[in-house]
Amino acid sequence: MKQRRKKSCAVIDDRIKSALGCVLPLATDGAQHAHLAAVLLQSGSAVATNGHVLAEYWHGIDLPPMLIPKASAVAILKAGKGKNLGTYHSLSDAKKRLRQVEFFKHKKRKKRKR
Repeated sequence: MKQRRKKSCAVIDDRIKSALGCVLPLATDGAQHAHLAAVLLQSGSAVATNGHVLAEYWHGIDLPPMLIPKASAVAILKAGKGKNLGTYHSLSDAKKRLRQVEFFKHKKRKKRKR
């Protein structure tokens, strides 16, 4: 049987980061309902609400609807350009993994200089 490769739906680029940066301040940490503590990324736009105000930002990328928790959206915004940190449950997990990658990258450089 032929194995299928999973295709990524879209690359996180500056348009998505701009959209997240604009609507993310409305998402509330520790909210009782998921839609108040997350950002909805969907085809063409990003949406967030605090229960009183709804903000939508047009990014123009065709995406399937996905609800991204605020902590994950913050990690996406803080990720360096061109670095794929993977998927982590929290910003602290993502930062921990980035430190590990940087440690081993620099360790390899030191061995080469000898």
